[in-house]
Formats: sequence, C-alpha cells, structure tokens
Amino acid sequence: MPAGDARDPKTKVGPMISESDARRAESWLQEAARGGARIVCGGQRSRSVLQPTIVTDVKRGMKVVDQEIFAPVICVIPFKTIEEAIRGRTISLTDSGLAFFTRDINQAMKAATTLRFGSIHINETSSSRADGMPYGGVKASGHGTEGPKYMIREVTEERLITINV
Repeated sequence: MPAGDARDPKTKVGPMISESDARRAESWLQEAARGGARIVCGGQRSRSVLQPTIVTDVKRGMKVVDQEIFAPVICVIPFKTIEEAIRGRTISLTDSGLAFFTRDINQAMKAATTLRFGSIHINETSSSRADGMPYGGVKASGHGTEGPKYMIREVTEERLITINV
C-alpha cells in the first residue's frame, strides 16, 4: 500500500501522528526481529511515515504483541479454530481491544459473547460505520468514543440553572 504524504491522492497510508511515534514503532519492530520475529514486508520508516508492515513468528514478551503499537503494523498469530484461539487466549493476548474482523458470522457471534472488543466486524472494517455509530475500543485501546454525537458530548460541559421566583 502506498504510504507517504496524505495530500497525495495515491497515498493509502499517511504519516503517523509524530516522527517520535514512528521511531518508537520502528524500534518495537527491530526489537521483535532481534527476538526472532520476521518482518515479512514493510518496516521501513522515513521521518513520520512507517511503511505498512506484516510481522510473523511473534510471541508473548514482544512489545508488538503485548502492547498497542498504534502504527500500520499487523502481527500474524496463526490458529486453526476460533475455539483454539479463545481457549489459548491467542486473540486477547494484550490489554487492547479495538476490533475483531471475520468473514464468518458464527465466529463473530462467538467473539461477541466471549471476547472484549470495541467492535465486531463481518466482511468489512470500521470504514463501513455511519457517523452516528460509536467507534472506539475497550481495555487499553482508547478512552472515549469517536463519532460526531460522542465528540459533541465529550467537548460539552452541561450545566443546570434553576430559578426560584
């Protein structure tokens, strides 16, 4: 996926919030690679732009697995069945819980009743949401909820005025 200047129409992945955050993500990737993880593609950084990255052979104890990286990085952790992933806690290894994606409605229902995620998506990502819908994670995947209705509530200070005549 083309990464770079968000103003360029060809760009699919824009820069991270800051260069220091991009350096942090890059250092986590390097740390994982030193620990035996394999960077299958991506991983290169230019200032605040980190190329979309796929990492395999990850394990507990690596920051890329145990913490929310907040970068265009995906760690691939294989499992054969959803039950195996739930039982072994493969899916919820971290304190994060933004979203669960699947093509299978039965997996989605199992995840919704067993795991803690802010969103469960079937056949689509969060790009399918309407602005009135809440968007946010649970656990350490964010504090608060995005969306116009929720943002207005977040920046509004309600006050009560009473008058006794």
